[in-house]
Amino acid sequence: MRRGLVPALALAALLVLAGCSAAPGSPGATDVTPADTPTDEPTDTPDDPITVTETPDGAYNGFTFQAYEITPESIAREQAAGAGDLYDERARLYRSMFDDGSATRLLLTGADEPLAGAAFEQGASLRNDGIFYRAERTVLDRRTGEGYRFEFEGPLQEYHDYYGTAQEEAVPYAELSSTQQDLFDYIAPKAPDSENGSLTASVSYLPPAGSSLGEAWLDGEPQYVRKDGELFRLQYENERPDTARLRVRYTPERVADSASAFVDGRLDTLVTNVTDERPADPAREVIVSSLAEGSFEWEGTVQSRPERVEAADQWVREHSPEGSYAYVRYDRELYRIEVREVIE
Repeated sequence: MRRGLVPALALAALLVLAGCSAAPGSPGATDVTPADTPTDEPTDTPDDPITVTETPDGAYNGFTFQAYEITPESIAREQAAGAGDLYDERARLYRSMFDDGSATRLLLTGADEPLAGAAFEQGASLRNDGIFYRAERTVLDRRTGEGYRFEFEGPLQEYHDYYGTAQEEAVPYAELSSTQQDLFDYIAPKAPDSENGSLTASVSYLPPAGSSLGEAWLDGEPQYVRKDGELFRLQYENERPDTARLRVRYTPERVADSASAFVDGRLDTLVTNVTDERPADPAREVIVSSLAEGSFEWEGTVQSRPERVEAADQWVREHSPEGSYAYVRYDRELYRIEVREVIE
């Protein structure tokens, strides 16, 4: 599914799109609503957006390698997501899992990779109130077939060209058929996400067995829906992709009562030892300098970037649990080493 949230700023019509065939809130979806609960660990700052400005000497390029000491317990908390680390659908699922002991969600995705859009991977690490868990994922039922590709947008704002048409033609949610409500409920943003702007999405929908959307919704004309005072637009894109419809249950299984207990036995898989031989040249100079001095910086142009910087950047990413950082052990101490690149 391609989706994105548009901040509802005055007179703003900015649209952020992400591409995926997964369920709302899945890893491939782009959700930008912050969770209510703050994280107890600093979160990574995403890399700066890259804009390239050519000069007579070439585009500016800068690298910063920064290293700081870290404890096994900090590694544990970074690797197990807590309430403040999750957003939108994943945050709602997390709350349901720990409030009710398990949570069941509908998942609509490509038939060839039916679990690619699942909110949590099997065995994903989670933490709640200082206790560490693994997410157990069970498919309760599955159906595959030719789906219907729908484009969705809403809540509509006054700047949308078809806002006036939607006001006149919108059908109240309560008057939709159960199958139409099923489609709407799956794709529409949930509160409080809907308060943050408009969602634009494209999703492959497969109705429950023995049900139909109705001919009116499959003629290619826009369909407008009114719910809770908000207006929404759906339109069949005349595509029939193979689609899987699954009900997936997520259950948190307790694995450790503390961060130290959780990380015990896991460090060897997360931490890379920096030794006399590792990493090899030319990356070694940059990595060791970062660890010994706390940081290493280089700036110049893209064309003049030295091999040692490229090699060090690649080395960190190859040894990273996720993103542009790695955990390393150097001189018997644990470090987190991060890489930031700027091109402008």
